[in-house]
Amino acid sequence: MPIKKALAEWDTYITHKYANRPFHPLFIVATEGGGIRAAYWTATVLGKLQDGDPSFADHIFAISGVSGGSVGAAVFDALVADGTKPGEFERRGQEILGVDFLSPAMAAMLYPDFLQRFIPFPVPYFDRGSWLEKSWEKAWRETAAKGGGKMSNRLAEPFLDLWQKKSVDYVPALFLNGTSVEVGNRLIASNLLIDNNFLDAEDAADKLSPEKQHDERRHPQIDVPLSTAAHNSARFTYVSPAGRFDEDGTHVVDGGYFENSGAATALDILREVETELCRDKSGSLGVVVPRIIMISNDPLGIASGSRKMSQTKSTLREAKQHKPGTFLVDILAPLQTLFSTREAHGSYSQKEITLEQQNVCERVAYSIGVSGADQQGPYFFSLAPATVPLPLGWMLSNGAAKAMQDEIYDKGLSSSITNPSTRIWNKAGTTRVLESLGGTATALGNDPNLKPR
Repeated sequence: MPIKKALAEWDTYITHKYANRPFHPLFIVATEGGGIRAAYWTATVLGKLQDGDPSFADHIFAISGVSGGSVGAAVFDALVADGTKPGEFERRGQEILGVDFLSPAMAAMLYPDFLQRFIPFPVPYFDRGSWLEKSWEKAWRETAAKGGGKMSNRLAEPFLDLWQKKSVDYVPALFLNGTSVEVGNRLIASNLLIDNNFLDAEDAADKLSPEKQHDERRHPQIDVPLSTAAHNSARFTYVSPAGRFDEDGTHVVDGGYFENSGAATALDILREVETELCRDKSGSLGVVVPRIIMISNDPLGIASGSRKMSQTKSTLREAKQHKPGTFLVDILAPLQTLFSTREAHGSYSQKEITLEQQNVCERVAYSIGVSGADQQGPYFFSLAPATVPLPLGWMLSNGAAKAMQDEIYDKGLSSSITNPSTRIWNKAGTTRVLESLGGTATALGNDPNLKPR
């Protein structure tokens, strides 16, 4: 299904279910990569918002995830599809992703996967990547059993079943970003069609269904488990092997190699949504206000452009950057440049989508006859500055998990920053998102007297 049709269906659903609301925010979430901390933080932020207002998930049009952010997004969507009770999203997401996933991956690397090096044909059981996926599936089942819920095996079920076999009327679209080894561009797994509006990106469905009979994706002939779809975006260097598509022999690795914030794909979605809104001269679509939610998990930095925090970001970057040196510079410079470029790509995409968000708000405000549109840009959630070291791998300590739980309430190091212009406002961001769901004119801007034309 193309985005145009998905937008029309979403609008019909949302305007009927929430007919008393004059405005409808359309959230596009971009969640950054970063291993288990990204997965845990994504599930925490989205779970907190869903627990705060059960209508939140209905208003999420799409989630663009990279690496661990994709894993957290997949878990959140699975909780939505299973009809999780309000008030349990944050806790259940944390329980699922608070498990040790590193040990199964390392055990597989040292034993069965090592043995595979000496066998000329592939043995699926020996694949360390599948062991990581199975550990996610096991964590889901055990959490469901402990919570007394139905024995769902959602992460092990086909990816597209998330939208076909669900307990609710609506589940947000997922865009899980991997990187093509052979081409170097984005390779996106989604329940929606990845067409030419996604600049220089490939549709993962094309790799599975070469006959390209997947436009509607209602009854796919070939699919992968939800855990595999998320893992293809999170094939972190050496911990997970590159994924291989049997049909053409090409490979996929971690989406962070191309761009780690998820903002590049979110920007493509935002532009396509805005195009359809501008084309809607007949007024068939309701009063839709596209809004970006950006989730950053970098403990030494923040999402670019967020709440005029340039001073905080500069200070944190200075703390983590080393002075230029001359030791083995010819050998180390290329590797350092690759890592720095990866971070810069994410920063660039975040700044670009921030500017586009402001322009969209201005155009939407003009089109419905109001002034004073919200120029604050996207809603940002950040882990910086972290109270304890936060890992990039697949295991969280109790202290690291507690630090992230505190940060969503601004009880971590951010609570000690007294300058309002540089403080991390996760709690305030939560309030802003939930207030926008009230459907009042304040969803567009700061002036409570704004009224539709």
